[in-house]
Amino acid sequence: MKMNEQIQTLIANSRLAFVQGKYQEALDIAKDAIKVDPNNADAYLCAGNANMSFEKYDIAIKYYQKAVECEPENGDRYFHLGYALATNSQSAEAIAIFAKADEIGCSPEVTGQLYKILGMLCFDLKKYDDAVVNLCKAETIIGIDIEILQRKALSYGMLGEYTKGLEVANQIKLFAPSEYLGYRIAKEILLLQNRNEEAEEEIDRAERFSRPCMDFFIDKISLELAKYTQDKEKEHYRRALAYINDSLYAIKPEVQNVVDAYINAAEVYVQLEDGDMAANCLGAAENPIDSFNEGFSINKMESKENAGPIMRPSDREINRAVEEARRKYGDRRIEQTGYRVYYDYC
Repeated sequence: MKMNEQIQTLIANSRLAFVQGKYQEALDIAKDAIKVDPNNADAYLCAGNANMSFEKYDIAIKYYQKAVECEPENGDRYFHLGYALATNSQSAEAIAIFAKADEIGCSPEVTGQLYKILGMLCFDLKKYDDAVVNLCKAETIIGIDIEILQRKALSYGMLGEYTKGLEVANQIKLFAPSEYLGYRIAKEILLLQNRNEEAEEEIDRAERFSRPCMDFFIDKISLELAKYTQDKEKEHYRRALAYINDSLYAIKPEVQNVVDAYINAAEVYVQLEDGDMAANCLGAAENPIDSFNEGFSINKMESKENAGPIMRPSDREINRAVEEARRKYGDRRIEQTGYRVYYDYC
């Protein structure tokens, strides 16, 4: 077999192993290809991709650098190097490499991703003007992309271009109407303008139209706590507790969600000077799965003198709680899990 045919076969086999998730095999074949032809950029690219899958970013960067050396006039090679640098938290170096890729020119399928990632890096570095420019370029090539819209809206907000930011937030609501993201971004931009009542109205709209999610409940809880700092009415603490409780009914909670809910409830009870309930919630957080499955409630229980033995809620009580959540958040969004928390072994 001629060397050219041999190297092409090795590269094809490495790529096939990679898409099948056989990353070690892909890496081994790529190394064989490099031995056959040390000047083949695709061989180094395959080796770099495999190392990226193993999160060995420093090694991947070295392979991508070799690919650049092999083909210094190919912008795609610079893109892969820049992506690895960005993933390795070397943002400044990544931006410089992406700029070189843009200068040389990349293939159409890479160019949109280049501008998108470059825009996201600029956003993270608080270079909001540059972020907007690059994100708009990416949008022109890629089309509608929620990640692009999200960062573009927030960039406009940080630049003080609130009207443009709200327009983009409304685009997100249009393209993802059941997601809370667009409402949350609109809320953040309104808060930047101290339009607090309108920000609260945005959350209320989300309650009616978007699927319940943990971010929504976090914002509702934060809102009640912020209101307390203004008027010192302890009713806000009680409402915060109600939202913490709702978050465990309206969504299927992960174990960490349950722990956070119990700890947050304990902190609120400390502010209410209710040491017993604070201690109960902290105790539940120490064993969240059993506490949740046995029906532990963060709501205020009867005093110990009057209370009977603590038992798991009846099916009727569970149904009543779920129905209350359904009434608030819509039948299509509620899933009764029978007070179960599922282990995540991943």
